Parts: sequence; structure tokens; C-alpha cells
Amino acid sequence: MCIEVSFSLNQEESSQIDGLFAACRKKDSLPFSSLIPCEPKDLTVFFYRENGRLLSLLETAPFSPDTWELRAFTHPDARRRGYLRRLFSFMAARLFADGLPEFFFYAGENSEDTKGFVRRFACQKLDTDHLLSLTPPWPAPQNKFSAVPCQSSDKLAGIHADIFGWPVAESGQYLAENLEDPGRLAFLLEKTGRPAGCFLLTFFSETACLSGFGLRPAFRGKGFAAPALNAVLNSLPSSCQRLDVQVSESNKPAYHLYRKAGFISRSALTSYRFSGFLS
Repeated sequence: MCIEVSFSLNQEESSQIDGLFAACRKKDSLPFSSLIPCEPKDLTVFFYRENGRLLSLLETAPFSPDTWELRAFTHPDARRRGYLRRLFSFMAARLFADGLPEFFFYAGENSEDTKGFVRRFACQKLDTDHLLSLTPPWPAPQNKFSAVPCQSSDKLAGIHADIFGWPVAESGQYLAENLEDPGRLAFLLEKTGRPAGCFLLTFFSETACLSGFGLRPAFRGKGFAAPALNAVLNSLPSSCQRLDVQVSESNKPAYHLYRKAGFISRSALTSYRFSGFLS
């Protein structure tokens, strides 16, 4: 038995993780999630190996000062042997000597192993996030909003802060970091020349992912959400063959907006609160 820790994954470790994830996906049909992306420098990975074979891993990264995200996989042939518990104990001693924070994780509800884990360790369900997708043909332009490309984080910061209730400096930093990615574009939504909202598009080949879409408070409750989404759809390049968006089930207005526009649910992930293994 060997437990190892990595603060910076090398190519071999990444390949082993991909192999373990593929084995788990084959058994559990795990949905893809792009939720809660973290900077590589914030990620810590713990490996459990026997005779050089990777059987289980635990990844963790800070989400807030008091909350950390967990991601864990154990090979289907090596489950219910206590490997994850050992990894968690090792992680707790290595990173949290002064006391455990609160943890949360995402999982597919259809996995029997996930259901068993949730029951055994009294995990609290928080929310369910749906990956929704829409494919062409895109709807005809309504021309009630204009989507204006804008790669200036300074120009968008105040609007983004107004939409999401963040401090302007925090919105500016978030946008600046996102716009460092050459595959990500930012747009300003205008209505009759007034800045009404914004959104981000991230492109992966022929697929675009929508994030940060919202309207300022002064433009809400007036039936503008659907026309604003129409402007988003008509900003897509002709090469785009699918638009993805992740939305929480608890965000009912947004969820119903996308479903009414024709988006279909491709997969779902449920988030759980986890306080650690019970003794």
C-alpha cells in the first residue's frame, strides 16, 4: 500500500487519472462537469496505489475560506475496501491539522456507489446542476438586444458586479482571469444603447459554453430575459453546432428560461455537503 501526494501533476499522473476516470465512467456513466474550476496551483491530489496500480484518488481545492471541494474516484474493482477513508485521513492530517473545514462534492445520482456513500456518511444534498444543450437551427433574430463583443474587463466589471452582487474589484479580477483564455469571449448586452447585461462564451471546437449571463436589476421583471437569450444565440458563429450551459435546479427562472428556449438536459450532477468520515 502506498499513498502519495501531488501539488503539481506531471504527465504520467494525469494519464493515470484519466485511466481511472475512464474505468469509473464505464461503470457509473458519470456525467461530465465543468463546475467549480480551480487553478492548478490550488489543487492537491492524493493517490492510493498497490503494486504500482492506481486504485483510488482524492482531489481537493479551496472554494472559500471555510469550504473545500472534493473529487474522489475508486476503481470499480477496488471499492468498499476502505481506500477512500484512508486517503481522507491522510489528507486531513496533511492539510488540516488544526481542524477540518466543510467539504462538498458533486456526483451523479444514478450511481449506486454514490447513493451508498451518501447514506453511510449522512451527506446533505445541496442542489442539482443540469448540463443543458441547444443545437441549430438558432431562432430568428428579435433585435431587442445587441450583443457587443467586449474584451475589456474594466469596462465590464461594474456591469458584472451589478448583475451578480459582487464587489467591482472582484468582478474585474474574475473577468480579467477568464479573458486570459484565448478561447473565451466576453459580450456586453445593450438595449437601445444602454448597458443591460453581459455574458461569456468559451469555445471548444464546434461547441460553445455559456457562462456569466445575466441582466442588471433595472432590466429584470420586464420580460427581457428571453429576448436577451435570443441575442446570445444570434451572437454565435456559424461554425458553432452546440451551445452548453450549466444551471442549478434551484435557479428556477433560469432553468425554465433555457428549457422554454428548447435546451435539453444532457446530464445532471448533484452537490452534497460532507463533514468527514464518521468514526
